[in-house]
Formats: sequence, structure tokens, C-alpha cells
Amino acid sequence: IRLFVEYGKFNSSEKWQLMFDEMVAYEKEQGNCFVAHSNNKSLYAWANSQRRKYRESKLPQVQRQMLESLGFSWQGTRQRKKTDADDLDDERSTKRIRRSPELTVDNLGDFFE
Repeated sequence: IRLFVEYGKFNSSEKWQLMFDEMVAYEKEQGNCFVAHSNNKSLYAWANSQRRKYRESKLPQVQRQMLESLGFSWQGTRQRKKTDADDLDDERSTKRIRRSPELTVDNLGDFFE
């Protein structure tokens, strides 16, 4: 669902609420709050604006909490790509651990010297 709004008719808190509602719809549809620029330019810009306000301690606590209730990330997409790569490394490490022999009473000595 995409909202088309003539912003001149709304005050700033109403505009914020409209964009938040659009983020809620996006999160329900996509399963996350990482808006691609190509998917929705206005929502992408708004999300980045919220991240900037958060970093500058200018985002009201209520708005921060509302965004966090959606699973909104304070990292931008560049930082997210690095985090995704780190998660992949963690997943690979976990798989290596899972492939390790199972620790039992019988083979306990093999794990400790």
C-alpha cells in the first residue's frame, strides 16, 4: 500500500504519523524496515532522516520507541551489508561447530588434554 499525500495540508506530527503508517505497511509486506531507494524513494528518504535525527539525539523518544517496535534498525543500508556479511561468517562458524563430534562421556578425554 502506497500513500500519496499532499504534505502542505498536514502539520509535522501528522506528516510523521503518515510516514510511520507507511513504514508499518512496508514492514508488513516486506517483513523488515530496510527500504530500498528503488522501492519507495520518499519512505527511503524518511527512514534515513529518522536515522540521522536519532544519531543527532533529535528524535523524540516516543517516535524512537514506535520505530523500534517495528524492528527498525538505526543502521543504514551500507552498515547493514557489513552486518549481513558478519552474520554469514557467524553462520559458517556455527555450521563448523555443528559438524564437530558430539561430546559424550565416552569421548570426553578427546576434547581435553
